[in-house]
Amino acid sequence: MNSFRLPSWMWLIPLLSIWFALFLGNRPFASPDEGRYVEIPREMVASGDYITPRLNGVKYFEKPPLYYWLQAISIKAFGIQESAMRLWGVFFAMLGCMGTYFVGRRFFNPQAGIAAALILAASPLYYALSRLIILDMAITAFVSLSLWAFLVTIHTPPGRQRRLWAYAFYGCLSLGVLTKGLMALAIPGPVILIWALGTRRWKDLWPAYLPSGIFVFLAIAAPWHILAALENPDFIYKYFIVEHFMRYTTDVHMRTKPFWFFIPVLSLGLFPWISLLWSAVRQGFKTQNLDQRSIMIFLLVWIGWTFGFFSVSNSKLVPYILPCFPPLALILGNYWVKIALPSFTPQWRQGILTFVSLAATLGIAGIITLWLKPELIDHRPYLWFDFTAIISILFILSGVAIFCLYQKWIKVSLTTLPLAAVMLVAAVIHLMPDLQRPSIKPLAEVILSLKKPGDIVGCYKAYYQDLPVYLQQTITVVDVKGELEFGCEAEDCSRWMMNEAPFLDLWQGNKRFFLVARQGEIEALAKRVPAFTYTLLAENQGNVLITNQAN
Repeated sequence: MNSFRLPSWMWLIPLLSIWFALFLGNRPFASPDEGRYVEIPREMVASGDYITPRLNGVKYFEKPPLYYWLQAISIKAFGIQESAMRLWGVFFAMLGCMGTYFVGRRFFNPQAGIAAALILAASPLYYALSRLIILDMAITAFVSLSLWAFLVTIHTPPGRQRRLWAYAFYGCLSLGVLTKGLMALAIPGPVILIWALGTRRWKDLWPAYLPSGIFVFLAIAAPWHILAALENPDFIYKYFIVEHFMRYTTDVHMRTKPFWFFIPVLSLGLFPWISLLWSAVRQGFKTQNLDQRSIMIFLLVWIGWTFGFFSVSNSKLVPYILPCFPPLALILGNYWVKIALPSFTPQWRQGILTFVSLAATLGIAGIITLWLKPELIDHRPYLWFDFTAIISILFILSGVAIFCLYQKWIKVSLTTLPLAAVMLVAAVIHLMPDLQRPSIKPLAEVILSLKKPGDIVGCYKAYYQDLPVYLQQTITVVDVKGELEFGCEAEDCSRWMMNEAPFLDLWQGNKRFFLVARQGEIEALAKRVPAFTYTLLAENQGNVLITNQAN
């Protein structure tokens, strides 16, 4: 009698759900990104306008609205709670892992799919970004799913099923465009063309279901763009010219970094699995299966193009490199299930030695950094213990790996890698509340306890992205515009976006004004304007809450 076996996905989905959802609400919203990507959907829900995104009441066309719409669903279902607002990040992280699992199962074997999904989930950068309310996890999922769908399409015989996979490809592309704009096309398109050119597999691109596929794409991606352009004459210039072409080709957003910026990001973000990458790539090309070899080339083109595309850009942020992780995880997962075979002894030995070298390098670099730059953990001396513990664990795991290597305990030595990965993920969960920028939540809670109808709440010389979120209202912003500048020029926002002169008039008026600012800015203002008097209500990590009326 055959024993019953639970399909892998039936235990993998709940496992990943628990893994990614651990302690989601253990910290306030991080500023600026989490505050921004909660405030915009909050204003959509409050106003009922789901076409024109607004940030603190100001038009905001940096990104398309799909993620805002999803966050609006969470707000209506659960209200504004830290854990609930981070659920979509968990969903897209799981989606990326499950897509990688199914492709690994389809083209290699079930064990490779499981290993790839778990390696992706246990990569420190992938895990850390799954816990942030940002768009990069969502766009990574859509880009990955589109390329996975392409691979399945070209390996499916002509017919209805192949057509549906092709439509899935176009649908994921369109959802990516609705998430982060044209960047969703800048990776899959070139990857497919470079792969087809390099492998001489142009015939696999035909038929591409172009007429019907493009219809599917436009039916999903076009309506919002058309409506936004019709309602906002300034939309096309800001959205397409500034936020797409100028963002990539100039330093308009002041995010320039050196060309090699993503090398350490990728190395640290994929640690410890990156120790096996070179051996995994070499092994992948030794297969006699021509389809698997072609897929290996496809994955390397995907990684190489993504890495190069963002490296030459004038705008670089750590999350941009995230679309490299699913193909890297699949290469590593396929290798991991074979690594304990006797024929792989030289490879696993090299991988363990690489892991030990990298772990020791990270440990030494951490010690030197803490010694030379103690200001990195200024005002948080307890972080010395946390970082010392992490560094010590890395050294201990390195020692265990070397000892097992000497004893020729293959499988035991290999366990040091997942142990290191779990340790780093635990460190991510523990340290994120302390490493993110200070939240304004403690001061917002004081305001909520004192605020009455008619009172004004504002900030001075800095726009605190999480302040309107916790207050659930638009706030007055004094003498700073930043990313709100374009929206302020597009329409009259002077009632709540103002310079210092009208602010001082309001401050000396009859209405009570709660103001949040950096302590140094308030002290400088009081020296420069003797008539500016205030009562201090609270302070938190260099920020102060003051009012013009004590009672």
